[in-house]
Amino acid sequence: MQNCYIKVNEGSSNIILTLKGNNQYVFRLCKRFKSLRMINEYVKKNINFHQQIKREYNFLADLLQSEEQIIVDKYKNDLDFKHLSMFLLKQQIILDDDEIFLIKIPNCLPEVIFNVDTIDYYSKIYNDFILECKPKWNIMCLYEMELYSNYLNSDENSKAMFCRNCVKSDGDFKKPFKFCYNGCKGNSILNKHQDLLGYLMSSNNIITKIYELQKNLQERIIKNDKDCLFLINFLVSLRDLTLFIDFKKKKAAIIDLDYKNIENKNEFFIKMKKEWKYIERNKTKTDEEVYNKKMNTGDYM
Repeated sequence: MQNCYIKVNEGSSNIILTLKGNNQYVFRLCKRFKSLRMINEYVKKNINFHQQIKREYNFLADLLQSEEQIIVDKYKNDLDFKHLSMFLLKQQIILDDDEIFLIKIPNCLPEVIFNVDTIDYYSKIYNDFILECKPKWNIMCLYEMELYSNYLNSDENSKAMFCRNCVKSDGDFKKPFKFCYNGCKGNSILNKHQDLLGYLMSSNNIITKIYELQKNLQERIIKNDKDCLFLINFLVSLRDLTLFIDFKKKKAAIIDLDYKNIENKNEFFIKMKKEWKYIERNKTKTDEEVYNKKMNTGDYM
């Protein structure tokens, strides 16, 4: 029997699907690469990444949505394979494998949505009590960023505290950032959502915990001379995850904590220098080759 998949959302890396007549679960169809074979390899790697996080960071185990890998075989599930292939072909993805890997997770949104309050590009509130957001980066010291970017021309002015979210969003008009989870701006936007404001002001909220973990990982990477690839990929993933918070029940769920395929520390440094674009430096030929390779294969955040 054929499943009828319906697209309900789409991001830069995934197409989000549900089954017709059943929105209890959503299915993440990866579109990160232009090759189905590469996509399937990435999905397997991503699941292993999540399993390692759950083993090493217990408090995240309950927050990470339970996930199930669904394999749609071209010969065993011909109709489903053809249906899903249409989504991939629209993305100009080459169908060079006989299987399509999906990730099935519980749907964090209410079954019936009667109101959506869009705070900014990264934040929405559904039915006045469920927040969907991307907290992005914890507030950071630019001097520390220079240390692990190996940047040599630091001065006293650059050692001030900066909020990367606010600094970067000022020039990104396509992604307005009206509310900052670092507390920099936008509290008045949430005046009508007092339950949410109360939750965000508590010291035990999930965003605070995620920011503390980001800072801890950042410090460990700076001090560690080895590649520590798991820590690097974990840190970058934490800066791009999506949270769903039911602030009446004070419960949270994490999705989109995706492996970033950073393969060595040098790639991480290049990425950080690109993020902090107001730090000028001369790229080496090696840096440019690695960067261009990542961009051409779609292997970036």
